[in-house]
Amino acid sequence: MTLDESNLVDDLLVSWHRWQEVYAVRLGLPRCDSTCRAYQLPVDRLSADEAAAISDLKIWKRNGETVDALVEGLTWQQRAGLQTTLRNKRIGYDVFKSERFSKEEIHIFFQQAKEALYPKFVARGLIKISAEAA
Repeated sequence: MTLDESNLVDDLLVSWHRWQEVYAVRLGLPRCDSTCRAYQLPVDRLSADEAAAISDLKIWKRNGETVDALVEGLTWQQRAGLQTTLRNKRIGYDVFKSERFSKEEIHIFFQQAKEALYPKFVARGLIKISAEAA
């Protein structure tokens, strides 16, 4: 995997990690009345910026769900490496660590996870391969 491809995988994984922290299963009572739950503003009443923001959120959610399904196929060691490394990348400091693995082992598991996920990301269309790289 080249450096550019590695950076693309990193960006996608950081985006997935953000989505994963925001996403929560809804339990309990709904926050709105059931008669109004399915109401959506007509598309012609949305500004271009609002429509673009809604589209971006839908893409972000779909990508998050897809990456989440692919990450579930990794070994638990690779998932631990992903979570630990992505937490540290998001805050910009090496604060989080694993009690089971050393820093070097976490890095190795993270690289293995990226290597395993890259062809799956390409196959699902999450990462586009440029013509000169192919």
